[in-house]
Parts: sequence; structure tokens; C-alpha cells
Amino acid sequence: TLLLQVIGTMQVFVEPYVLTGGGPDDATVTVLLLLYRYAFIYNDFGMASAMSTVLFVVLGTFAAVYLRLTRTKG
Repeated sequence: TLLLQVIGTMQVFVEPYVLTGGGPDDATVTVLLLLYRYAFIYNDFGMASAMSTVLFVVLGTFAAVYLRLTRTKG
């Protein structure tokens, strides 16, 4: 469940976007909200795709390490 919770936490978008839009002074900006801003507000699709690729690699690496450390032999 830790793995799913970390992945889910990194993908929070709807709540900050609907409730605060990033909040005062960007207090509630999440990774996906920042990615959305780069793609659709700033029209910088290259940066948005690079950010999404980095997010994919980081979460994939975390998942691989976590699964390797918690694997049971049997």
C-alpha cells in the first residue's frame, strides 16, 4: 500500500486546481498542477513533456527499489 500511496500522492491534481488554483503564492501547487500550467497556461509543451518523463522515471525507480526491498523469498 505504501507504493500505491506514494504514486497516488504524486498524481494529485483535481483538489488543488478546483479549490485554490494553486493557492496564494503557489502554496498548494502540486507536480501535476505545475505540469498543467506549463502545458496549457504557458504553452511550453516541451517542458511539460520533460517534466512528465522525469516524473515517470522517478516513480518507476521508486517502485522498482521498493519492490526489490520488500520482496519475500519463498
